[in-house]
Amino acid sequence: MNRIAQSTNQAFRAVFFRGPESTRNKEGDEVPVWNVFLGDEHGEPVRTVYGIYDFKKAESLAKVMSSDRNVELIHEAQPA
Repeated sequence: MNRIAQSTNQAFRAVFFRGPESTRNKEGDEVPVWNVFLGDEHGEPVRTVYGIYDFKKAESLAKVMSSDRNVELIHEAQPA
């Protein structure tokens, strides 16, 4: 099978890094959370969404996931 046929059969995948979003911790305090996930061409998750409460740790996870899967990293997150 040639590369063109292969690429049309494979769905677009990328690692998305988004946030911060507001959520509540166990004590009920409002805290920021960043989401990291493997997504499709519409930016919708195709697997687990990881919610991480630390920007640097979330950014590191996104970079590792992108590298391990050899897919593009779409960095849409900002520090809190």
